[in-house]
Amino acid sequence: MVALAQRVTTAAWEISAHTLAQGELDESRLAESSNALSMMLARGEAADEGNGTVDIRMGTTADCLILKIVRGGGDANLTLSYGNAGADTKCRALQWMIRIDDYPMPLTGAWASY
Repeated sequence: MVALAQRVTTAAWEISAHTLAQGELDESRLAESSNALSMMLARGEAADEGNGTVDIRMGTTADCLILKIVRGGGDANLTLSYGNAGADTKCRALQWMIRIDDYPMPLTGAWASY
């Protein structure tokens, strides 16, 4: 579980670094921006829902964590939010390990530094 938490945060930072380096973002190709995300998808730990949304699975919860690219006003931000863990103790433990207070993470626009 700790390894998955590390992969989630690593994926977020890799996507951010790749976007800042390239100066653009293609939500349909997020896995190409992050080795950690590619690994989670290959292992079945995550599902690419399209449109810049990736659900991270833990325990019996398919969307324990939700990594999403949100666009608005010329900006693109990476958000990480909690899904509905319900009584799933494994999902709740994973959520406890991830600080969503650090998100949204600016990727493009006025708040992103190139």
